[in-house]
This record gives sequence, C-alpha cells and structure tokens, in this order.
Amino acid sequence: MAISNFDILNVAKYYKLPLNGVFMKDTLPSVPKNGGYVVNLDSSTDPRDGTHWCMIYLHNKDVLYVDSYGQLPTQETINFMNKVNKHWGWNVMQYQSWNSELCGFYSLAAIMAITIGLDNNESIFDSFDNFSNMFNIDPNKNDRILQQYFMQFKHKNKVIQKMLNEH
Repeated sequence: MAISNFDILNVAKYYKLPLNGVFMKDTLPSVPKNGGYVVNLDSSTDPRDGTHWCMIYLHNKDVLYVDSYGQLPTQETINFMNKVNKHWGWNVMQYQSWNSELCGFYSLAAIMAITIGLDNNESIFDSFDNFSNMFNIDPNKNDRILQQYFMQFKHKNKVIQKMLNEH
C-alpha cells in the first residue's frame, strides 16, 4: 500500500509526531527547524507525483537522513541538511525490498522511534540505531517486521490499520 502526503500528515498528527511537513526534494524549507521531514525524492515538476519517501530528522545540531533503500541523499537534501550541520548521519542498510511500497511507513516509523528515544534522553542516532537493529539483513522480511513495530501501539490510526490489514 503506497502512502500519500496527506496520509503521512494524518498519521503524524494522530500520533503527535514532530513532523515539520512533507516535501518534494526541491521544496524543502529555506530555514530548517528541529523535528522530522518526510521527503519525496522526485522534484515538484516531475509528472509522476512522487516515487519514494525518505526521512530527515533534525535535533539541535544533529542531522539524520534515512532512506529505506539505503541510498545516499540527493543533492537537494544534502544542501538542506548542510544548513544545520555539514556532518550528518545516514543509514546504509536496505530495509525495504524493491517490490515493497511501504517507504512512507518506514519514514514514519523512524520518526516515531526517534521521538520515543528523545523522550528517553537518547540521541537521534542512538534512537535510530535501536530502531534499525530490529530489521533483518534480508529486506524481503522487513515489511512484516515493520508491521510488528506498528502493532505495539495500542491505538492505531486508520491509515496504519489499513496497511496492517493489506499486508
């Protein structure tokens, strides 16, 4: 189940996540603020309306980029992150299989995990490492692990519930 920018905003609002917005890679704000950003790797002029969601999280001078395919950030996202700090972290492990459409859910789950970690006085990097460690090196197994991650929350948003029912 692919997820739209509206669905991402809906889930973030439901779980009270510190999401600063959902952006195409060329529409990121000029002034970064603490919190999460979900970024589509297409440009705003691309006729495809978006193909892949990634996540950026800023906390003070800490910057983390997460791509569920384990790919490096685009130049636009690098330029955005460099406004905060020229030294930032990113994941190298591929969590999502190439035939999965759950990239937006991986991005939301990463923001949730970091938010929970920050509430427990962990750094964004330690929080993400704890989240990342639950995934398998075989990306074909990780959609199920992602579903299990969302199952732990007692109350489920309708978008999350639909994803759980479809997979």
